[in-house]
Amino acid sequence: MTLSREERVEQLAAEFHEVYQVEAKRQGDVRHADAYADLSENIKEFDRVLARHALDALEAAEQRTDDLGRRLALFANLHAEEKARAERAEALTDRLAEALKCIEIVRMAAAGTSEDRLRQIGEDARAALRDHADQRGER
Repeated sequence: MTLSREERVEQLAAEFHEVYQVEAKRQGDVRHADAYADLSENIKEFDRVLARHALDALEAAEQRTDDLGRRLALFANLHAEEKARAERAEALTDRLAEALKCIEIVRMAAAGTSEDRLRQIGEDARAALRDHADQRGER
């Protein structure tokens, strides 16, 4: 069962009064020995003011904690997205580097190689790209 805010205020006010009584007794002050239930409404209101203030402070702290939690979750998501982008860029860079190597091999080979040999070099280059993609789990 959840208490209403005013019920929580009343409960907390009674607890504050009890703490006050214990401390007053510890210090030898017996003038404030009345139980909370026996106090007049205007005296109870002093404890209620303290209780409301304490609840307000706790709720504000809880709100800040919730806000911080949401911000941390957002940051974690952004970080994960950026990490995934960087990994994709790295994979694309690797694939481009392999393709450029293959193009350079074909270009060098074309400088004085027979047509059949050029075909074989092209097939070898395509196979190398497929192998590279398989190793990276991209196929």
